[in-house]
Amino acid sequence: MTGADLFAAIDLEAEIFSESDRWSESMLTEELTRPDRLYLGAFADKQLVAMIGVRIALDTDLMTVGVRPDWQGRGLASWLLQEMLHTLRRVRIIAPNHFFIAEADWQPPREKGAIEKSVRRVQRILLEVRASNEPAIRLYESNGFQHVGRIPRYYHRPEEDALVMEYTFSSDEA
Repeated sequence: MTGADLFAAIDLEAEIFSESDRWSESMLTEELTRPDRLYLGAFADKQLVAMIGVRIALDTDLMTVGVRPDWQGRGLASWLLQEMLHTLRRVRIIAPNHFFIAEADWQPPREKGAIEKSVRRVQRILLEVRASNEPAIRLYESNGFQHVGRIPRYYHRPEEDALVMEYTFSSDEA
């Protein structure tokens, strides 16, 4: 997804998140245009029906996952999450805010002064989720995320704790 998908993302956010949890137009614009962000979307009849987004870093942050209500219960969130995990296994970070998605067999150049020592892979993914959002928690658990903490009163309107969850790539993946 890119900045061209902004209005579709705004519409999706309005359908799936409460007013206190949804992002503003300026926040979504920044998310879809920053060089350290990666968003994937699922479209049906040219309509955005689901999206997932991350902030790329060694410790990547899962920023959002959302599926239109009439598309929920079909495994779309799990499919998007699996696609993002697959993509993140191929991400190569070359500098802060700069990454590329490598082909499966990509190897860094071996000549002297090559970038191989500075190329890094995503090591883990972190996320926060409302403690009461049981469907999302089950989604993350079923895709390999573990509970690693709790942040009291992280969410507002209504005030609620956040569970912190983590997915760690195995040493042969990271």
